[in-house]
Amino acid sequence: MPTEETPHRARRLVHATASVYIDPDTITWAFSTSGGPGGQHANRSSTKAHASVPVDAIVGLTSRQADRLRDRYGPTLRSSSSATRSQTQNRKLAQEAICLQIRKALASKPKRVRTSPSRAAKRRRLDNKRRRSDLKRSRRSPQD
Repeated sequence: MPTEETPHRARRLVHATASVYIDPDTITWAFSTSGGPGGQHANRSSTKAHASVPVDAIVGLTSRQADRLRDRYGPTLRSSSSATRSQTQNRKLAQEAICLQIRKALASKPKRVRTSPSRAAKRRRLDNKRRRSDLKRSRRSPQD
């Protein structure tokens, strides 16, 4: 009889990154009818999927990463999808959207390297200013 820690159980996990994953049991699902075309099917079927996951339930986050997620999205990550007419497909899309939110929040921005203009660029800028100044000066009326 398989236990909770078998490889079969590990395959069900939703991986956002290589080390960060969500246990599917912690995802809260809600469903509603989708808008748009589709006739009777769209009016009667609850195919729009709403997913929510508490940040504390995401496994593999450091405390700093969890704080970054909370700062960006709040204590709970939420996503919904009504892109397809299938509830199963919309569930997958909402789940992928949550993983994308996690990846975006955990991606670090590269440090900005401060640069200064080259000597030639400074010279060009000053030459352009001088030319423009001379042009405007030449348009003035002659002084007495």
